Amino acid sequence: MKVYWWNGDLLVNSKETNPAVVVRPPRIDDIPALTDLHLACFGPDEHVPVLLGRDYIKASYQWLLNDEDCYSLVADLDGRIIGVVGVCDGPYTLSMFMACLPEMGRSFLRSPGLALEKRLWRRLTRQSADTEVSRKLAAEQEIAQVTIIAVDGANRGMGIFPALVDAVQARSRERGSRAIQSGVYKFNQPSRKAFTKVGWSETPELETNDTVFFLHYIDPQLPRELGIRPAA
Repeated sequence: MKVYWWNGDLLVNSKETNPAVVVRPPRIDDIPALTDLHLACFGPDEHVPVLLGRDYIKASYQWLLNDEDCYSLVADLDGRIIGVVGVCDGPYTLSMFMACLPEMGRSFLRSPGLALEKRLWRRLTRQSADTEVSRKLAAEQEIAQVTIIAVDGANRGMGIFPALVDAVQARSRERGSRAIQSGVYKFNQPSRKAFTKVGWSETPELETNDTVFFLHYIDPQLPRELGIRPAA
């Protein structure tokens, strides 16, 4: 599936796949469906913030749809959301944390045992590898970051993931990004294979204890500036 034109506020998929599937920006009233999709795709092992509960995940999508430095796209099949991708034009951890902090507090009040959850604290205090490349990336103001990407399990193999990635590459180019970065848990081999298949470069220079990072270069000169040798 290839996204091939921008039609007002609607990205339309190509004739190569089911014409009922379109990639479009979400609306505020899509947030409950996005929350349902997220919880169907991820458990706490796949996405640690799920530990904080449904209302926290809902708050994260409210932030994503309302922050002017972010955009998101959904794959819509006959009015049902079967895929989502969120992107921030730059680092997003602090912005998302502050926007979701009230709901995080309510999650701890509802479930005090979360204070003992080591996975949660490791996630909240996670830091990128301290390398020359990571420092250059942190200083580069035009690196977009994928905040979330998910496809409904019953609809995988339909080209939804490549369509979302194609749309993100086009949209971030329009927004002036020079590259797009996405972190993937090391154990998540299906996602790593999916990013590799669409041509994104796994970047060992950014690897942490539990996460690998993939980059798509919109500006072909950027890898040389960063001192990265993209995978062949």
